Amino acid sequence: MILFEIAICRCSLEDYTNKIKEKKEKYIQYRQAMGLLPEQPYVFPSWRFNEIIGWVTISIWNNRICGESWLKERIIKGSSTYVFRYRGKLFSCSLVGVGLTSDDIYNKIKRKLRSSFEEQFPKYHLDLTTFDNLGPSLNWLTIREKSTI
Repeated sequence: MILFEIAICRCSLEDYTNKIKEKKEKYIQYRQAMGLLPEQPYVFPSWRFNEIIGWVTISIWNNRICGESWLKERIIKGSSTYVFRYRGKLFSCSLVGVGLTSDDIYNKIKRKLRSSFEEQFPKYHLDLTTFDNLGPSLNWLTIREKSTI
């Protein structure tokens, strides 16, 4: 059962914002050099959807949490058509343990997810916004019980 799909982005929002500011300044300088007023605002694409290069799926099955990665690839070299291809298991961890609380399970998953991602994809950014917003309020113990065969 898939619990989360987390976006892998080319860069973080902060890096993207800095690059956008640089592009905007160059655009204004270019228009001024041409003797034009920078009247028309330069529209930049949204970070959240245009910088996605892959996904991490978080699923649970029989007391095990598993994270798997998918990355964008071109179908034909030189074409602009892309597909997401399975890259393999990112991490796997057992949820069996005496005295584990829901918070313990959430923190364990987050630690494994971050460390595995940074090890395998050091130059990319994992957008954990949804996971950070929803993860702490989920009842991980109930999810674990329902996933057990």
